[in-house]
Amino acid sequence: MKKEKKIKTANGFEYFAFVSYNKEDERAAKAMHRTLEQWRLPASLVKKREMERRPMRNMFFAPSNIVPRELEEELKRNLEVSEHLIVVCSPTSAKSEWVGFEIDYFCNLGRKDKVHLIIVDGEPKSQDAEKECLHPNLKKHFKDLLAANIKEKHFKLPYLNRQRAYVQLIASMLDLNFDVLWKRHQRRLIERCFMIFLLVVAFVLSLFAVYQMSKPIDVRLCLNEKTLHNSNLPPLSNAKVSLQIGENTFEKTINTFDDTLVFSPIPRSSLKESARLKIVCKDWIEVDTTLIPTKIMCIDMSRNPSVYGEYEGELCSYKTGETLANYKFSVEGVECVTDENGRFKIFVPLEKQKDTMLLKCDLNPQGFPVMFRRDNGVTFYPDYEEEDNE
Repeated sequence: MKKEKKIKTANGFEYFAFVSYNKEDERAAKAMHRTLEQWRLPASLVKKREMERRPMRNMFFAPSNIVPRELEEELKRNLEVSEHLIVVCSPTSAKSEWVGFEIDYFCNLGRKDKVHLIIVDGEPKSQDAEKECLHPNLKKHFKDLLAANIKEKHFKLPYLNRQRAYVQLIASMLDLNFDVLWKRHQRRLIERCFMIFLLVVAFVLSLFAVYQMSKPIDVRLCLNEKTLHNSNLPPLSNAKVSLQIGENTFEKTINTFDDTLVFSPIPRSSLKESARLKIVCKDWIEVDTTLIPTKIMCIDMSRNPSVYGEYEGELCSYKTGETLANYKFSVEGVECVTDENGRFKIFVPLEKQKDTMLLKCDLNPQGFPVMFRRDNGVTFYPDYEEEDNE
């Protein structure tokens, strides 16, 4: 039987990293492991940093790499010959005895700076024990530790969120600038998409190149309110609509959902071409999209919930001047608790939002009106009483 040739890392370790995970997370751990081992660094970085093109190609991943001997001793040996430790974090791994053992043993080797986290499920530092994804042994060895998180919603596509988390992990292990590495990776994805886009555009243009239509038509546009209507908030008004078709740009204003805009004259051939539609209105989410124009177009508009409902600030006692730490209060019935510094973040559902909302707490059970809108970071004093000016 041919003996497998062992590849040493740049720093002389047998494995680049030891992947610590719970069996319930095996699928996510395997996807990460496969991506990291196959990862190719840009040629410019390889030359500049004198690194291998695939620096992470040799990683320890149980059970495929495990040798059938006493488990604890085998794990110790492989931890000792691994340069990095990757902890796959989830609510199940946070309760795993073996994951805790691997964290403790690796940290006791004096390589705490080589511990890296990637969250595949759950929440770090959660108040709900069932959602907590960080193992208690991590908190024992580290006061604070950054983690890549595949669940963070930076993009609409989960694939892009996973890729971003992998790049964060790679940048941390290879001591590379994340922004530089991520931009290079994005360019790779964009180049692939752009090539596909060019092929699609060329095919579409070839199909419609024979059609020459010059008769102008009218294009009608109406708006629909997609979010739940809230009469306490300002209605749609003064919405700026811009429709760009080819070299022509049409700009109009719409003030109610009952209005209909008419764009004319527009060449009939434009119905086969891509156009850009942009709608900007105060307190509403901006629409900026490309579409194929039709004679009648209905576009959904959604209120921006964060304009009124997403707030942060702090609560203080007016009488003592001290911040109200771990203090319960509510805004329009939505309950919240301040942190140890008296800071809070709260989101009021769109249907409960108003220009002025009622904040209630033990110091002021009757409540007092507060105006949050676009004033994030303000301080409120629940026990404040106006003094008589006699």
